[in-house]
This record gives sequence, C-alpha cells and structure tokens, in this order.
Amino acid sequence: MIVLAGRRCWSCWLDGWPEDADALYAAAWVLNHGDLSEEAALGSRLAARAAELGRPGARWLAAAALDRSLMYADRPQKFGTNIVSDGIGWRLWDVDPATTDAERLANDVPTLADMQARAAAITDPQPDPGGAPDSLRRAMRRWGTLPPE
Repeated sequence: MIVLAGRRCWSCWLDGWPEDADALYAAAWVLNHGDLSEEAALGSRLAARAAELGRPGARWLAAAALDRSLMYADRPQKFGTNIVSDGIGWRLWDVDPATTDAERLANDVPTLADMQARAAAITDPQPDPGGAPDSLRRAMRRWGTLPPE
C-alpha cells in the first residue's frame, strides 16, 4: 500500500504540488514511511513547505523525514528522531554530533537527551534481526550488537 501511495506522491511531484499545507503534510507523511532514502528526502521537503504554510507538526515531520532519509542512506541523523532495535535494546540511530539542541527545539524535536531517554524506556521485545534491512544490520555490526548467525 505504501508503494502505491508513494508512486502517487511521486506522480504529484512531477505534475506539480498544490500549495495546500494539509495535502503537502499528508504526502510527506506517506513518503516518510516509504522504503527509499529519496522518498523520505522528498517527504522532508514537502513537510518543510507545509511548515512554511503554517501546518502544525510539519517542522517535526520535516526533521523526522530528513533523519529517515539519512538513516536509509546509512548516514548519521541530523536531529535524532529515529529509534531502532539494535538486537539487544532500543537506541537512537547514529546522530550527527554537530547538531545542537537549539536546532532540535527550533524544529519541534525534543532534545537529544530526551530522545535517548525515550529509546532507553522502550521495553518492547526485540524483533528478529534476520529480517532487518541491510542498513540496520550494518549498523548493528558497527555497534557490536548483531547476534551471531
């Protein structure tokens, strides 16, 4: 379903987006939950435009979609909005240390310490790492948490 919705979003991108904050926000939300870095990056741009048009929540979505696009590209997040399973517990995907809490707050993102506390508080069971995307498996190796095969 996301793939079909994502294709419709790309089609709208090629045809030209409406200047409707709610429509931009909805398309950004769909793209943020796609499978490709490029989809999330487009979602970030659409959410940023929705924020310019005054859509509540759009600044956070722009930050979260940017982070997801970076995560899917196996790069550190800018803001630290993505929490992932690491095979042992829950943690933030790697975060660019140059980003400040002031930048986070300006984009409606909680502080880094708050996000780390959220990750630490998650008690959900760990999913099977065998089905993890390659980028997550590479990160788990980097973090030293990938269980032996």
